[in-house]
Amino acid sequence: MILAVLLIGAELFYFRIADHFNIIDKPNERSSHSSIVLRGGGIIFLIGELVWAVAVLCGGFGEGLEVYPWFLLAVTLAAGISFVDDVRSLPDSVRLVVQFVAMGLLILQLLLSSK
Repeated sequence: MILAVLLIGAELFYFRIADHFNIIDKPNERSSHSSIVLRGGGIIFLIGELVWAVAVLCGGFGEGLEVYPWFLLAVTLAAGISFVDDVRSLPDSVRLVVQFVAMGLLILQLLLSSK
């Protein structure tokens, strides 16, 4: 519960940063929204995941939980490239390559975990 409150606070703090640095999406004729929207807020999910992984590694959640390193790396790559694309546009090819690498890491983690 405490972690959820802290992450909500981090999200609100990020919104202030995004507003200050003008990380916004202005609607156009193809947009599903009609007003200006702040971008990049999904980075808080990555922060939450990393906090969870550190807590598991430090024994904060008890025994029996595992941290899946290739999964963490895949999510970090996907979230990182999405955040960079939100801040400044990237070519589709760059995003696609990173997303395929992340997918490969997820498959690797699945194969390693099923043994």
